[in-house]
Amino acid sequence: MKQLTINDELKLDVDVNEHSLCVNNKEQPFEVQKLGAYTYHLIQSEKSYFIQIIKIDTPTKTVRLKVNGRLYEVKGKDKTDLLLEKMGFSSAHAVALNNVNAPMPGQIVKVDIKVGDEVKKGQTLLVLNAMKMENIIKSPGDGKVKKVLVKAGDNVEKNHPMVEF
Repeated sequence: MKQLTINDELKLDVDVNEHSLCVNNKEQPFEVQKLGAYTYHLIQSEKSYFIQIIKIDTPTKTVRLKVNGRLYEVKGKDKTDLLLEKMGFSSAHAVALNNVNAPMPGQIVKVDIKVGDEVKKGQTLLVLNAMKMENIIKSPGDGKVKKVLVKAGDNVEKNHPMVEF
């Protein structure tokens, strides 16, 4: 099961099988024909759709496409994304290397980076003390530190921005 959001408005729960599409628990058979590298013809419920994929952004799970000439942006969430969201975490924070936000409320114990540092994926950025445990906050990807928004001793709430890349 995947959840698709179309143009930040319409949310659909979708399951795709070989020849059918289940949208919000309603099965809909379809036929698809590949016309080119990024072009498809889809027939569903006696309706015809010409689909052209414009851009695929894998880290954000976003696809821009044209359907019969109209532009759409489709964002996808898989089972893992939905579970993380249900638990109060956002997988988007771990994928896009823009910001590192506090995963939970706590106090900053130590900051291991400074503005201008080049960091690698998995490198320790800082240490957050939460619920009497030290949590090592690591870089979700390679990048250059633009801003460090916290210092040792700062108290942070969940999703508080700590580092910008």
